Amino acid sequence: SILINFDVVQQQLGRAVGMLDISYQNSPAVREDMANRKSTGPNKGDRATNVLFQDEKGQPHSLVNYFRGTEHVLFLFMGLCDAKPSPELKQIQDRISKDYAGLIRSYLVAGTPVASSDWSGPVIVSIDGAIHRRYGADKEGALYLIRPDHHIAFRSQPVDVGLFFDYLSGHLVPTLSYV
Repeated sequence: SILINFDVVQQQLGRAVGMLDISYQNSPAVREDMANRKSTGPNKGDRATNVLFQDEKGQPHSLVNYFRGTEHVLFLFMGLCDAKPSPELKQIQDRISKDYAGLIRSYLVAGTPVASSDWSGPVIVSIDGAIHRRYGADKEGALYLIRPDHHIAFRSQPVDVGLFFDYLSGHLVPTLSYV
């Protein structure tokens, strides 16, 4: 009909059919601790935002490619000016790889390449700082846990190790290891 020809109607219809406007901000299944900071990043319960960024070689990438799969995705943000990952980020990475293998994939998000002696896990380098700016993590470190449906389950800035694992203990069962 005539309404379908209007761009605004088509965009709204596409968002509704694609369920892109769904938010879980008021759900008990999501949590955040922004330590009274006003964040420019996506809110808890919102759909995680895609970002086009350049890696350390100037190659273009899309952040949404890291959301694929059935695992939760944890972005461990270094601040853009940080020279190396904080002890808190290392502590989280170590425990995630030990207790939540197969449930959570974690990535360090850095503005510059990180030495392998400083970090043993996967690293996303956003040399242009686009990811940091979009997620409001350009000045200091932050955590974003993305659910498999691409909604933000948890966010924290600054990084709060205790609060993060408190959240996980109420929402995910650690992987059993048989040693």
